[in-house]
Amino acid sequence: MKLFRILDPFTLTLITVVLLASFFPAKGDFVPFF
Repeated sequence: MKLFRILDPFTLTLITVVLLASFFPAKGDFVPFF
């Protein structure tokens, strides 16, 4: 559970990036590292 708490901010950031990439599929420059 401690490991999950450490990785939680990274997981939230990753989920946010994935959601942004799915919401803006036409904008390839919106998420440069995709």
